[in-house]
Amino acid sequence: LEFNQLKTVEENKKFMKTILGDKKIDICIDDGCHTEEANTKTLEAMIPHLSEEFVYFIEDISINWIRPFKEKIEKEHPNFNVTNNHPNMLVITRR
Repeated sequence: LEFNQLKTVEENKKFMKTILGDKKIDICIDDGCHTEEANTKTLEAMIPHLSEEFVYFIEDISINWIRPFKEKIEKEHPNFNVTNNHPNMLVITRR
């Protein structure tokens, strides 16, 4: 599935609901627009469709905002584990 929409979070959630229904996914790779706004919208749209043991990759994140973005995700989603073992990538799993 290729998801390349940059709309509001609610529009993206409706779009993903249309595509996936109630299905859950195990692996998601966000290699999209490479902006914090786009990465946030994609993550928020995908959360309802992530399985209990998902792995979510966000690639090619700017070194200038990777740390604040990681902290933002951890704050907004305390049940997620967010790691940054690669200079330009975040890996998100459920705690």
